[in-house]
This record gives sequence, C-alpha cells and structure tokens, in this order.
Amino acid sequence: MSLGSQGVVFLLVIALLATCARNSKARATFENGLKSTVYLSSKITLHPGSVSNKYYYDIEFPKGHIAIKSFNAEVVDEAGNPVSLQQTYLHHWIASRYYERVGSEDRNYNANPGFDQSDIIMARNAGLCDHVLGQFFGLGAETRKTSTHIPDPYGIEVGNPLEVPSGYEEKWMLNIHTIDTRSAVDGVGCTECRYHVILNGKSQP
Repeated sequence: MSLGSQGVVFLLVIALLATCARNSKARATFENGLKSTVYLSSKITLHPGSVSNKYYYDIEFPKGHIAIKSFNAEVVDEAGNPVSLQQTYLHHWIASRYYERVGSEDRNYNANPGFDQSDIIMARNAGLCDHVLGQFFGLGAETRKTSTHIPDPYGIEVGNPLEVPSGYEEKWMLNIHTIDTRSAVDGVGCTECRYHVILNGKSQP
C-alpha cells in the first residue's frame, strides 16, 4: 500500500425526534418516529506520522427545538468505508454547542477555539463540571460500536430559543483530533501523543 497522503472524512449520524427537525441538506431517514441524519465533515488530509487537530465552527446540524436520541461518529475514507485505527487513530472528537453574536465574523475553521472572545458564548451541558468537559458529545478511539442511545422517554434537549441570549444565535462546533500512524516506529507512543522529531539524525522528544 502506498504511504502517500490520504484523505479521510468524519461522519456524524444524529438521531432525533422526527416531529421537531427539518433539514434538507443532509441525508435523512425516518424510522419509528425518529429522524436520523448523516453529515460529512470537510476532507482531512494526513501523511504518515502527521497529526490533525482542527476546530470546525458552524457545522451542519438539525435546526429547531429538538431532542437528540443518539449521536454517533465514524472516520471514513473518500468512498465512505471505515478507516482502520491502525491507519488513522481517532484520538478524540468533541461536539459543542455555542452562541455566536449575530453579524460577527464567520469562522468555519480555526486552529484556536477562541472561546474567550466576546462574540462567542459556550453553551455548556448541564453536568457538574463547571470549567471542563462542557461538550455535549464526544468520544475517542472507542467511538466504533459504542452506543450513545438515550432510552425513552428521555432525550437531550437543544435548540430552545428561550436559552439563546439576545443578539446571539445558536451554532455547533466540532473538534476532530486524528493521528496518521502509518509507518510509525512507535505506534502506541504516537497514539499517546509522545511526539518525536529527528534533528541531525537523532530522535528528540
């Protein structure tokens, strides 16, 4: 197999109450009163040993006051086939909700989250952690075959217009951290982010 660059795509499958959501841009299916919608991220290009850790703002997401029943993810190639963890290690992915000031500068991608900016307000989950783990969804390499289903009669409520601050609009952000482990001398060290570079023929941490 060639060890040149590879393109992978992050796939999101979101199941929500069908009566609440309307979205015509993504592929959707209806079953048992639920609407499942599939989204694809922008292409992620990796080279052997390279790392991608990007933040995607204002991602496609179901609109309206909805209840989410499950939120699943997968790394796939350009043909839609799952990519092996031995080839592209999914360190983590995080989906976070935020409020952006209406009329502020668009940010489809930025290496830095910029959560401290005045035009961004993070809409944290209702958990107990005040300063960390504010995301609504997120997993790592265990994503594959890990169920995120929320049993009836429950769901995660999002899109409530009463929660949106005046002058802001609700949006979603996705952080995807992937590592290309092809031809890595220390595959485990690579996935644990123990980086090494070669300087003057010597390995340096």
